[in-house]
Amino acid sequence: MTVGGFSSKVLSNLIVLPFALSLFSDAEMGLYLLFLMLFSFQVILDLGFSPTFSREINYAFARVVEPSYSAKNGGWERIGNIYGTMKVIYRFTSIALLILLISAGTYFIAPSIQRTANDQNWFGWLAVVIVSTIYLYGNKYVAYLNGCNQVALIRRWEMFTSLLSTITAVFVLYFGGRVLGLIMANQFWMLISVIVNRRLARNMDDNRWSEIKKASFSRAVFSEIFPQAWKSALGIIGAYGVVQSSGIIFSRLGEAGEVASYLLALRALTVISNLSGAPFYSKIPTFNMLYSAKRKDDLLKKAHASYWMSLWAFVTLALIIGYSSEFILDFIGSETQFVPSYYWSIIILGVFAERYGALHIQLYTCTNHVIWHKSNGISGMIFIFTSITLFHYLGYYSFALAYIIANIGFYAWYNAMHSYRAYQMSFLKFESYASIAPFIILVINFVYQLINTFF
Repeated sequence: MTVGGFSSKVLSNLIVLPFALSLFSDAEMGLYLLFLMLFSFQVILDLGFSPTFSREINYAFARVVEPSYSAKNGGWERIGNIYGTMKVIYRFTSIALLILLISAGTYFIAPSIQRTANDQNWFGWLAVVIVSTIYLYGNKYVAYLNGCNQVALIRRWEMFTSLLSTITAVFVLYFGGRVLGLIMANQFWMLISVIVNRRLARNMDDNRWSEIKKASFSRAVFSEIFPQAWKSALGIIGAYGVVQSSGIIFSRLGEAGEVASYLLALRALTVISNLSGAPFYSKIPTFNMLYSAKRKDDLLKKAHASYWMSLWAFVTLALIIGYSSEFILDFIGSETQFVPSYYWSIIILGVFAERYGALHIQLYTCTNHVIWHKSNGISGMIFIFTSITLFHYLGYYSFALAYIIANIGFYAWYNAMHSYRAYQMSFLKFESYASIAPFIILVINFVYQLINTFF
């Protein structure tokens, strides 16, 4: 059912995105994708607190599930202290996001709105600003539910709201709605999802929730969690923020057609990464509990199965999109074109390396040692330096090359090295069919596209 939650989001993109592509101009499509990208920036302003809080609640919840479990700082009292700290932190991060979107966000969105020659689209931006702020504040409910092993429950409701969002979007487009109507429908259901998550948190246990929601900020919890959170935050900025920022910056520099094509490719990569990552990320609470219970063999067995499934899913989806995108866009009569096949073959190599490293760093983080700030921070700086250096000569091709250099050159092997050492794993035993085989397939695809394009 967890994969179903992710699948419903992908279904939304498979239905709504082609429908919008068949109706919107390049300028409108670029603006719509930019709206979605800027909304997703609340992930960055989370500052790494959500995964950190979830992990800490998960450790504390282990004692609730198994009273004999000898975890220090376990039980409902600990969970209440963590939640009380979350409330205060998310209040400040939400205000910070509001200020950032009003200032920097408005600066970057303005040219794209002007290209559409429709000032009403500013109301769409206002909706994104307001809902993004509320959505970030609502992350405290998600962190609480994830930490209490309610991942499947969250995904079931995500699937339901996503399906309703898709149906609403189809009606908006069918009856002549443009960018404003589509983004308003999207933001409405994002707001509903926050309300649903709050309800789910309360319904877990009414008596417990009435106590937990009154909990106060704990300096002890903050001082314990902050060193982990800021490292995760730097890692998220380096991994997600830097690459997504390339699309935002390019929206001010490129032509409408190029911008729309590049943002469409980034959107496709986001969807592929989310769907392919579902088999692994949905099991992270289980991995944390197995590690806490010192059941290393069980952890590695489950992790390897999920790891194998995630990487093969990524390669399969990436190749399907690469070889079918031109036909699909021509079939629906889209004005927006996908990036060239050769470009796609380059960037998916870099994203595969990022997925490889990301799964290993998640596995390593189960040990409660956080290295995101190093791996993602350094790879992010490599990406920035390389893309800036090459942009004048290669345009948006510089982003794809920079992604390969940053991930293959550092991020992938650095994260894997820590994972191997922590769990004393054999490289060939763990990787032979899980990552080496799909990587070879992507290299063959790259060579084929190279020959097909230039020879």
